[in-house]
Amino acid sequence: MEQARLTLDTYRKGTRYPPESSPIREHADQEQLPAPERSQPLSQESPEVRLRMKQDKVFLAGEEAVHFSVGCENANTREPLPCEVTGGKAFEAEHLAGAAGAAAPVPLVFSDEGLQGDTVARDGLFTARLQPSKQGFAMFSGTLRVSFQVRSGGAEGGAFFDVLYTSMPPAVLTGKVREAVEQGSLRLYLGIQVRKPGRYVLTGRVDDEAGVPFGHVSFNEELKEGAHEVKFTLFGKLLLDEAPSFPLRLRDVDGFLLKEEGDPDRELMTALRGYVHATREYPSTDFSPDEWQSEERTRHLDEFTRDVNEAQDQLDAIAGKGTP
Repeated sequence: MEQARLTLDTYRKGTRYPPESSPIREHADQEQLPAPERSQPLSQESPEVRLRMKQDKVFLAGEEAVHFSVGCENANTREPLPCEVTGGKAFEAEHLAGAAGAAAPVPLVFSDEGLQGDTVARDGLFTARLQPSKQGFAMFSGTLRVSFQVRSGGAEGGAFFDVLYTSMPPAVLTGKVREAVEQGSLRLYLGIQVRKPGRYVLTGRVDDEAGVPFGHVSFNEELKEGAHEVKFTLFGKLLLDEAPSFPLRLRDVDGFLLKEEGDPDRELMTALRGYVHATREYPSTDFSPDEWQSEERTRHLDEFTRDVNEAQDQLDAIAGKGTP
């Protein structure tokens, strides 16, 4: 009985909002656009030296550029260690498998002189900048790899970064947003100019008035060539349950055209970074407290409710047998 009730309650709670409108805490890995940091030993022979590595983008499209930074530290104390980064180069990752026709590697300089995106000179962090459209990859779409060598004292090793690049974005987001309260929810309609028809998957983040991350909104529909609007929904019950302070701010919208076959499986769009739109203020009475409904949700709720009822019937039968 407890298991049946738990299943019903968990499913009801987990599906009270539509998949395209949910609290950002349920998507902690997507609260910010990807800008991963990681550390690793300089080499198997020198595990006492660790590399600190960061890239400010993973997905690139069109004219976008990415910055990579590398530093060294003591693996035990985490104190910075002097190091030198050399031999940087960017190349098509497919070239690792000997792909025919791959472009020649492009040299990249990692500098600690306050240049090429290096924010602080001589701070021990070496930075390189890659803009594929201007550095030999204007016609390439796929994974680019940036490799380099590092020397710290007498220790040496190598590492790499990967980025996914689309040279010709299949669609362009206009940045223009209109808003409307419809069916008890707040809808944000973002303009998009589609160059290549197909299924588009987009994601946006929503902060409250104080800049605190609040909502995760998404779009997953087929679009034809031409001018359209991407619909982001802030579900009414979500707004009432979370009670964020208005105005709300849509930010960091990214997306891609999903490909049915091939590798990579997507063509990237240029992301709209930072705040895109601030909403008006709305009274809570504009929004509906009703839970989200769908045919699938109703079917599952009915099934889990039957399980609860059957368990209750069995409990009643057991209790009846034990009654004198």
